[in-house]
Amino acid sequence: MAAPEFTVSALVFVLLICSVAGYPSGKVVMSCGGMIPQHGHRPQSEPVHQITVSQMKFKPGDQIQVTLSGPQFRGFLLEARDAEDLSGPPVGSFTLIDSEVSQLLTCEDVQGSAVSHTSPSKKTEIKVYWNAPSSAPNHIQFLVTVVEKYKIYWVKIPSHIISQPNAPTFTTPKATTQPMTTSPSVSQLTKPFSASECGNKKFCVRSPLNCDPESEPACVFLSFTRDDQTVMVEMSGPSEGYLSFAFSHDRWMGDDDAYLCIREDQTVYIRPSYLTGRSYPVMESTRVSVNLLGMHQVHRILMLATSVLTCIAFVMPFVYRGGWSRHAGYHPYLGCTVMTLAVLQPLLATFRPPLHDPRRQVFNWTHWSVGTAARIIAVAAMFLGMDLPGLNLPSPQKTYAMMGFVVWHIGTEVLLEIHAYRLSRKVEILDDDRIQILQSLTVAEAEVRFSSLVD
Repeated sequence: MAAPEFTVSALVFVLLICSVAGYPSGKVVMSCGGMIPQHGHRPQSEPVHQITVSQMKFKPGDQIQVTLSGPQFRGFLLEARDAEDLSGPPVGSFTLIDSEVSQLLTCEDVQGSAVSHTSPSKKTEIKVYWNAPSSAPNHIQFLVTVVEKYKIYWVKIPSHIISQPNAPTFTTPKATTQPMTTSPSVSQLTKPFSASECGNKKFCVRSPLNCDPESEPACVFLSFTRDDQTVMVEMSGPSEGYLSFAFSHDRWMGDDDAYLCIREDQTVYIRPSYLTGRSYPVMESTRVSVNLLGMHQVHRILMLATSVLTCIAFVMPFVYRGGWSRHAGYHPYLGCTVMTLAVLQPLLATFRPPLHDPRRQVFNWTHWSVGTAARIIAVAAMFLGMDLPGLNLPSPQKTYAMMGFVVWHIGTEVLLEIHAYRLSRKVEILDDDRIQILQSLTVAEAEVRFSSLVD
């Protein structure tokens, strides 16, 4: 039986094995090894958060306070590693200080060997205790992955190295000289997916019917496993290139959101995409980038056009009057102010900082304030100017026309602000609960069908 208003369409094209997951609840055990969020985006390069420790020397049995702090973030994964083998397993265990915001994870079969968030709520500081094991290595370094938003995160931010009292001097291994920001969303799987729990804990689709992905390479396999507020998706199939599944509200291909697992050499990347009819998927980043580029171009053209038209309007009265008028009251002064702001606005835009630069917020407010001030002062100048004898405008029609202009202006501004707010709220909801899908569906309620693309 099909679930109302929701049908899951699986689009399968390739050979590879990958998993897709998002964890607003912090249960990120699958990311223990690489510490990479499976979000399908590249990590940030310059960390803005830091790890501090209560002491730089330790001995087995010691309990050291570890603090993660920085700008607001939603998720994190904290581990302790052997500083001489950062790719090795977590070392020691943690003790929570505040169980409301942090929780213990079991990595490499060691209970409490990692700490993560309990919810996607905003936070600026996390404190925990690290318990040094009896078999602790000479040098320990803490690593943390921090998620600010779904698309903005940092991988393996390192702490200062702490050492045992009589340990030899630490020398940086060659392996740690490489950048820690590795490619995101890489699944590290050692065996094929299993169909043993299909119909029990997993909701599975297989082609041929009831095929086994563990023993049959030609088996096309798709499964959904719900875990609290998250859903694990598993896909495998016989071909090369990429594997994809899509979510659709109807039974037809097109205008659907899809997720691609792309195989490049021995690495698998997860990318969001969009389907337009029976065509190849369009990468979400490409679609967004093109849209944003077009919006920026239009914005710049309109801003420059406004500046040019303001300059023309500024010059025309001087040509008409043959110079400065001493009988126009405050109108020419307001006009000069508007002219100054109209020229200043595009000049300010040339100094716009990068998107995630700390100065970007200051620029945004300054840019908005200059533009808004210019518009308000321009309206005031128009009201004062329409009473000048040189214009000889009919009354009261001129007053009604200006009042209508102001009402239209304010109404448009209010509608745009409401629209912008709704868009921002939609983005926040998507960031907080990116993959909370099928949460109200059961195996008996969902109908899954396979579709294929033809060249």
